[in-house]
Amino acid sequence: MSLDAESECERLAALQGLGILDTPPETAFDELASLAAKICETPIALVSLVDEQRQWFKAKVGLQASQTPREIAFCSHALQRSDLLIVRDASLDERFCHNSLVVGAPHIRFYAGAPLRLTNGHVLGTLCVIDQKPRDLTPLQVEALQVLARQVITQMELRRQAAELAEVSRAYQRMVDHSLDVICTINAESRFVYIGGACERMWGYRTEELMGRSYEELTHPDDLNRSRASAMAIRGGQSTRNFENRFIHKEGFPIHMMWSAVWSERDEVFYAVGRDIEALKVAANEIRQLNQELEQRIRERTADLDRANCELRLSTERYEAAVRGSNDGIWDWNLVTQEDYFSERWCELLGYSREELKPHVDTWIAHLHPEEKDWVLSQAHAHLEQRVPYDLECRLRTKTGEFRWFHARGQAVWNERGQAVRMAGSISDITTRREAEAERLEYQEQLRAMAAKLLQSEEAERHRIACDIHDQVGQTLAACRIQLGHCIAEPGDRAFRTRAQDVRVLLEQAIQETRSLTFDLSPPVLHELGLAAAIHWLADKHSVAGGLHVGCQIIDDVVLHPDLQVLLFRITRELVLNAVKHASATRVEIRMTNSEDCVRIEVADDGVGFDPESVRVTRGRRGGFGLFSARDRLRFVGGRLELDSRPGQGTHAVILVPEVKSTPIADSRKP
Repeated sequence: MSLDAESECERLAALQGLGILDTPPETAFDELASLAAKICETPIALVSLVDEQRQWFKAKVGLQASQTPREIAFCSHALQRSDLLIVRDASLDERFCHNSLVVGAPHIRFYAGAPLRLTNGHVLGTLCVIDQKPRDLTPLQVEALQVLARQVITQMELRRQAAELAEVSRAYQRMVDHSLDVICTINAESRFVYIGGACERMWGYRTEELMGRSYEELTHPDDLNRSRASAMAIRGGQSTRNFENRFIHKEGFPIHMMWSAVWSERDEVFYAVGRDIEALKVAANEIRQLNQELEQRIRERTADLDRANCELRLSTERYEAAVRGSNDGIWDWNLVTQEDYFSERWCELLGYSREELKPHVDTWIAHLHPEEKDWVLSQAHAHLEQRVPYDLECRLRTKTGEFRWFHARGQAVWNERGQAVRMAGSISDITTRREAEAERLEYQEQLRAMAAKLLQSEEAERHRIACDIHDQVGQTLAACRIQLGHCIAEPGDRAFRTRAQDVRVLLEQAIQETRSLTFDLSPPVLHELGLAAAIHWLADKHSVAGGLHVGCQIIDDVVLHPDLQVLLFRITRELVLNAVKHASATRVEIRMTNSEDCVRIEVADDGVGFDPESVRVTRGRRGGFGLFSARDRLRFVGGRLELDSRPGQGTHAVILVPEVKSTPIADSRKP
């Protein structure tokens, strides 16, 4: 008799759900197997779990193998039994006499297996004892083996519960880590024994700086007595108390805090949540000031009484709405009846009262934005059917017809058959945040365009200056050199010719310096022949001038916009100069490749290396810009600079940019 397909699927799902297969040995199971072997006086005892293809041993005594195929497993025969499976002599049992485990190692003769049965009736495997000689169990041994089998199931359930508890603990910690509030535990001596959440953002202290410190050390002196009184009231039996005080920030200024705390007699600690209400305090002060001004105006101008009262009432309502607006709207969807509960706050977020909205899922669907309706529904169905997270941002229509942005989260509940029966969650209004993000992105794009235009202007100015130096200063010096050569060639005073020759040498040096300055400002080879030729020229220049070996592996088929070629050349030149002037390198390798519409330039040297986190190179030397400026400029064109360097191990720099062929840098903004 074998299990029907549906029951077997459910059994395998239950086994997988325990998360125990292929896990390392555990003392609790090993001890139960050992105890079974000792009680039943057998050399072999196993905690055997049967999955689709094999039987796997969670615990074993007297056997080296960790698993066997399911088709030869004795334990498979125990899956349909409600009691012990006892085989007194397997060699005489027609079910097992030809089994490889009987005719070969470990030469099983006696087998007794107690089913490992869950509370829902599914049998996962057995706790079994094995001997190489025929035998039987006493009634006491049979009872003991059954008790031990139940203990194995108990250990599995405890193990699963411990794993679930650990997951809940991790989820709680993730919630704490992302909380906008401070979540802490304070002992009877007013010292922090646990603190998490936004303490560093709110107070400027890292968590480890606060552990063990007294809560009272951070409390404003003027609020200390009130805080102590609140703590005493909570310890005296008041269930939960909200109170305010001021905390001193690490930089010395006070922050208004709202605390919600409860005292645990068992743990002898306060569990507390603190929220920064500085903005609310400022708003409250502004309202008080407004009230004073209104009262003065009322005394001075009776005619304005009605209008002043209206403004005061409106300001108060706005303040109360701002406080209520920090709460989420809650919904609960019954997937069987399609009824959908909407909390009062949910209705308020859309501008309705609860009486105005029918508690049905169609109400929610009707308020979805037409462009997003199908997508939102598909996300909900994906959560219900595939259990992917339901966490999204969408627009809902308010009572006035306006569409507002909301952050929606939800979690379904499935029954024992895996069917979703309900789904609950919350919404929070994020319209303001979305609008702010849109403005910020637009501003960033404007800055990027301005920076790109500045880069173009700078390069154009470099090129103009280089041309002026070459065309005016360089040619003038060359003309002087020619004229001076004529003077030296003419007969005359020997001392004059000697001095003229010295002047000619100085002119030659000035001409070379002028050429070098021209090439530094705007290399003609870059503008005339392109990036690959310019990098080859750069390598040859430093190999000849500095005795440095500069190797090049450059592809010539990269087609880039001229602005981008200039930027890449200057960054490459800066990296080579760093290797020559600061790294004491003897070898530099330059490599340029392209793939998947991306240009990659690598510059590696064998110099002294450095710590990339500590370097702060800025503009300051002629014709170059520092590494951090390079990063900024690359970011403007969608690229990046990666540095890998350690003191004494050289430097490896990688420049990555998208392959822009025709679009000017200054016009590369997104639409």
